Amino acid sequence: MIPSIDPALANPPPGFHPLRHGGNFNMLAGPFFYRATKTSFVTGFRILDHHLNPANVMHGGMSVVFADMTLGLGMSVKCGVHIFMPTVNLTTDFLSGGKAGAWIEGDAKLIRRTRGMVFAETVLTADGEPFLRCSGVMKIPAGNAMAFDRDALFPELKTVGYEAEYAVPA
Repeated sequence: MIPSIDPALANPPPGFHPLRHGGNFNMLAGPFFYRATKTSFVTGFRILDHHLNPANVMHGGMSVVFADMTLGLGMSVKCGVHIFMPTVNLTTDFLSGGKAGAWIEGDAKLIRRTRGMVFAETVLTADGEPFLRCSGVMKIPAGNAMAFDRDALFPELKTVGYEAEYAVPA
């Protein structure tokens, strides 16, 4: 069993709740958080010592991990598709480095959605300043093999009355 890091050590800003998804990898990489309102879903985390590279800035791989999670999870929630969407392409541009202790946020934006694919982008910020631009393509799998219970994973979405921003009407 891999020990997780206490989310309280990350000292998230008000309104952010611990993400309850993923297994061992996310436990090591995080802790990750989200904030939901009726009209928004934003992800975040604090750069801690285990996220740093030898230059004492956030490791580029960690930046990409968080951008990928922001796009995939953000689009699942925002599109009302309660299924894990694997990434098929991810492109990133590093604008600067995230410093130790900085609060990182990402807000996924839909570019285009088809029956089987979602095209999205985000700009990650470190203490409000852009530091990474990312675009990605996620596959919407057929069937329910990778489905998740949105209300169990993100109970605050129901509490705030969140409505999927990019949901396709039934």
